[in-house]
Amino acid sequence: MIPGALILFGLLGLAASFYIFIKKSKKEPLTCHIDKGCNVVVNSKYSRMFGVPNEVIGMLYYGAAVALGLLTLARAELLLDPLFLLLFFGVAMGSLLFSLVLIFVQAFVLKSWCEYCLVSAGSSIAIFLLAVWLL
Repeated sequence: MIPGALILFGLLGLAASFYIFIKKSKKEPLTCHIDKGCNVVVNSKYSRMFGVPNEVIGMLYYGAAVALGLLTLARAELLLDPLFLLLFFGVAMGSLLFSLVLIFVQAFVLKSWCEYCLVSAGSSIAIFLLAVWLL
């Protein structure tokens, strides 16, 4: 169950990040359904960390989550390894904190919402909860 959920949430976050990446690469506006602030958010000064676009960081993280899910499908004993679980928890915690900061920025600094960013943040939160459950 855990590997499947990890793959699912990883793919969801990967899809959201990839959509943003593609649209920004083509210099096309994102299609926003909830709030018209998607483009404000993804083109703000907060859309990069150390010069790397957040969507690229997201694609790497979620791609790793999918790979990890596939790996644990093949080698379920990894889910019993304390060092593996601690590393997974630490990375998931970092992603969670990063996502919470970006949600805060959307709510209180930019006062605009990006639904794709929220899908990514939701995926990050779900992956963190999986990590907590495994501990």
